[in-house]
Amino acid sequence: MTTYLLAWNPVRFEWSDLAEAAETVRREGSCEDSWSCGRVKRIRAGDRFFLIRLGLEPRGIVASGYALTAPEPDVIDWDASRKGQVTNYIKVRYDALVGPDMDGILPLAALDQGALAEVHWSTQQSGITIKDEAAELLEELWAEHVGGQAQLPLPRVTARANEPDSAARDACADPVARSACIEMYGSVCAVCGFDFERNYGEWGGGYIEVHNVAPLASRAKDYEVDQARDLIPLCGNCHAMAHHRGEVLGVRLLQAKVAGSGMWNPDRRRYEAPDRPSACPSCGHSPVAEIRHRLMAPSAQLEGELREGTAVLGGCEISGDDPRWTCAACSTQIYKQAQE
Repeated sequence: MTTYLLAWNPVRFEWSDLAEAAETVRREGSCEDSWSCGRVKRIRAGDRFFLIRLGLEPRGIVASGYALTAPEPDVIDWDASRKGQVTNYIKVRYDALVGPDMDGILPLAALDQGALAEVHWSTQQSGITIKDEAAELLEELWAEHVGGQAQLPLPRVTARANEPDSAARDACADPVARSACIEMYGSVCAVCGFDFERNYGEWGGGYIEVHNVAPLASRAKDYEVDQARDLIPLCGNCHAMAHHRGEVLGVRLLQAKVAGSGMWNPDRRRYEAPDRPSACPSCGHSPVAEIRHRLMAPSAQLEGELREGTAVLGGCEISGDDPRWTCAACSTQIYKQAQE
């Protein structure tokens, strides 16, 4: 996903329905519109955009959202000096939009920091690309500015596995599929249990992201998404971790990682536990085997433990701080937590 900067100059375009659009976004969480992207043709459905107000003070970021379509040419009818000329337009969905009073604008002065300072904010061309480093910083700054909504709704696209565009295959972006998923499972994260309403009150009620449990690209071309079977509600953090490092993790594996996070020692970069875990903190496999470092005499009990996967032979201890347990499925090792 690429992030673009769209431009609005109120000297050239009087946004007559801005108040209505902003109220729709405030009340319903999103609003669809059409916007000029000049000569730019590389924007694709699902790409992120920010809208900057230029020309008149106050100047700064007034909206964010996602592209719903690729650019299509049409006639300019909003700028008297260019009326009748042809430019490109995209359909967009706002997820945040400042009202006509401009009280909520993110001022241009706030964008003069770090990687953001390298962006040409005063551009007269709508549709310039914002580099990834600057886009990440802008996302954080904007999310904090509009009230802490770090994760925002995705746009509507077709939920068909045989679409050539990967963005158009993203069923979790389809509001119909999203609603069906939430109706089935609720709006609490299926992995960590985060509840936006509990944490943000009425403002967060009913909000959650929706995740495809398996990438559509791995399925048959004629596969149709089952909204109840293939989609699951996830908070923004768990959704990001589901796609982390270029692979898609299943819900059970994510749950195991969340459950095992309390065993992770970040200073020693290893898993530690006071007693044998009931399941692997990395992959969720159960049981976890105890590593028998000492020389073990053959016995029916030992054979049974080895067969059941509750014990493995580890040979001699080497350092005195050797792993105590291991996972037969993924080979993750867990150390005995030192008693304080």
